[in-house]
Amino acid sequence: MAGATLTLAACGLLSGEEARPCPRVAVIVDAANLTVFTPGPGRDLIDVQYEAEVAQLATTCRYDRNSVTSTVPIRVIATRGPAAQTNQVTIPFFVAIAEGRGNVLGRERFESTLVFQGNQRRAGVVEEIEQIVRLRTPTQNAAEFDILIGLELTPDQLQFNRQRLGRR
Repeated sequence: MAGATLTLAACGLLSGEEARPCPRVAVIVDAANLTVFTPGPGRDLIDVQYEAEVAQLATTCRYDRNSVTSTVPIRVIATRGPAAQTNQVTIPFFVAIAEGRGNVLGRERFESTLVFQGNQRRAGVVEEIEQIVRLRTPTQNAAEFDILIGLELTPDQLQFNRQRLGRR
């Protein structure tokens, strides 16, 4: 992957074009993990059906006249818990585009279905998502935009994550 990035950068330099930055990509800390418990009041380790996490890998982008297309590989991993009743889970996650600090321009929901083979406890996949950011002018810097990634969480799951992270 690093070789591909160097090749793309070199192409811009050889053609006399200045290398332009990609949008910033970040996983939202509060939405990076998901713990699914069996229905009911239990919240111990033995009540966990599965846990999931999402992480962003090296991103590439290409500029067109009035847009920049970012290719964002997203790693989704799930760990089967003691209370698991099935050998597959569907993990919902989102990708949002924001301009500046907090002005969300768009948000899209995705799902990854992971299958645990045999007695396997962990399963994972890398989803490659393309996001197109519209630029106001052909010279606008794409680094003014953020691509934000997170798992779709219920309010209770978000609160669980914040408590685990020591936040309120």
